[in-house]
Amino acid sequence: MSQNVQTARQRFVKRGNTLKSQRLTLALEDGPLELELREVTAKRRTQLLKDCTTVNEDGDGGKVDQEKLVPAVLIACVYDAATGEPMFSEADRDLINGMSAAFIDEVFAPAAALSGLTKEAQEQLKGNSDATAAADSSSPSPAN
Repeated sequence: MSQNVQTARQRFVKRGNTLKSQRLTLALEDGPLELELREVTAKRRTQLLKDCTTVNEDGDGGKVDQEKLVPAVLIACVYDAATGEPMFSEADRDLINGMSAAFIDEVFAPAAALSGLTKEAQEQLKGNSDATAAADSSSPSPAN
């Protein structure tokens, strides 16, 4: 039985350490532009959300600051498909925020979805956390 648990764990860790990526082609006036969108780690996603969320004065809940989140996601996730180099750096925050919202959304939406940063994904994560907390509080933990 110990062998099966270890094998399942190894499989889980292997998948968890494999970050997804996808190609995105933008149709520009001077020809197509190939981008590579890369998934971030769970730690990086948590840091992005922490850095881009303002907490209410009463400390209850918070609000995601889109002016911070959008450039942070593009900086973290968007790469030049031809070179593998990041498209943006921290110095590009104002540049990104000054671009066409519709154009930025063409890149932001799939990049955010790839790393679980959509509203739906966040609600699902929150729902899973709430369900886990409810289950944990109503049933005893198994002995280890």
